[in-house]
Amino acid sequence: MISRAPRQGAQPYEYYVDIIVTLGIVLDWAPAYFFGIDPQTFSFTKYLVLPLIAMDVIRRPTLYLSARIMWFAFLLGAGLLLGSGGGVFLGTVTAKRLWSLLPIVPVTAYFLTPRSADRIQAILRAAFWSALLVPVSLLLSYFGVIEPSQLSADSDESGAEVVRLLAGTSWSSLGLYCLICASTGGGAFLYATKVGRGFFKAVGFGLVALMGLAAVIITGQRTSPIAYVVGFAIAVVLFGIAVRRRSPWRMIIATGVLAYLAIVFIPNQLEDMSSTFSRRWTRVAESRDLGIKLDREQILEEMLSQVREDPRFFPPGMSRLIERSGNGAHILLGEAYFDGGLPLFVAVVVGVLVSLVSATRMLLRSQTETHRATAVVLIAQLIGSIIVTLLNPALHIRLWWMFTGLWIGSGRMLSQRSGVPQARRLVQRPAVPQPATPNRPQSGPDVLPFHS
Repeated sequence: MISRAPRQGAQPYEYYVDIIVTLGIVLDWAPAYFFGIDPQTFSFTKYLVLPLIAMDVIRRPTLYLSARIMWFAFLLGAGLLLGSGGGVFLGTVTAKRLWSLLPIVPVTAYFLTPRSADRIQAILRAAFWSALLVPVSLLLSYFGVIEPSQLSADSDESGAEVVRLLAGTSWSSLGLYCLICASTGGGAFLYATKVGRGFFKAVGFGLVALMGLAAVIITGQRTSPIAYVVGFAIAVVLFGIAVRRRSPWRMIIATGVLAYLAIVFIPNQLEDMSSTFSRRWTRVAESRDLGIKLDREQILEEMLSQVREDPRFFPPGMSRLIERSGNGAHILLGEAYFDGGLPLFVAVVVGVLVSLVSATRMLLRSQTETHRATAVVLIAQLIGSIIVTLLNPALHIRLWWMFTGLWIGSGRMLSQRSGVPQARRLVQRPAVPQPATPNRPQSGPDVLPFHS
């Protein structure tokens, strides 16, 4: 399609589609929680995200058929169809399970498409502001303003009550949502030119970071708070190194002062908020003393031993894991192997490894503060997400696959020399004007820019 270049300052069509698709994925849980709509009847993924992705495929078919760009989407799709599809044929995987996993392929493919660092940053900003609804909902439900979606209570060996609550999202996905607050430094690193400027901005960023941490702690999860702290620390250190002229120390100091004031003035409230978290870790310590392994450890050991001793191309099924360990696969790699066999297991492992390389490559190649800050957020989100998924299921979570597409695709978004966004071989460069001749007057370029 030949068209004129967009007017100065205008955003391309894909920019707005990126934002809408991101909002649809991140807020997919909201209609069911706030309005009681059955997710089987209506979901943003079904009626917004997938139709927009289909329209983009129709609009740019050659892009989605490029093996150089879409190789991981092809690998993931092949792993899903050969592995899980073979499991459905053999009866070890249900057709409903395969059907629920199919959307991860188009979601990953869409975010693998080449885009500039500015568009990646727009996606991250949309994800941050929409994901902020998760910690806000958790805190509101904790203080009784709104009803939690799940509330469970049991007693430990001492008779103390252990209460866990959830608002909207699933137990396995809430860590990934709240982690966005940590990897962005409470939103500060998405606005790199404003970091360290102004007392109130620093306090605001610090409040958001502490709010995200408080939200994951009150749920009683053990892994998510650790991933949150690690992601925040990595983001702060990398931002301080990579974006030297925008020191994050004012925001860090504000966060520390706010945390200190909370400890001084509301210690009882903080103790109550962290009681479930501390008691669950006490159970872990007691189990260690008795030589009892955690269920996640048993699942990981069972999966690794089977992959090493008796690898199966087709999935053995969750029933086999339950028979041998007494639990289902509560970790990403376990899900991939027992629901997808070696094809899907290999695809997930390759995706994680290539994500690490690509996100690091983007950071090393970036030449501007904004681009380096975007790369820092991606790396911090990746490290934290790996920690979360090592001990939680995530195969069905589209937010994980959205970021996987961004991580893998980010390494080729910038040119090595100038840091200017480009998509090589996908954009036809304007022809170089030839010298004018008497028979053919020269009035300008012969070829207009090509926009795929």
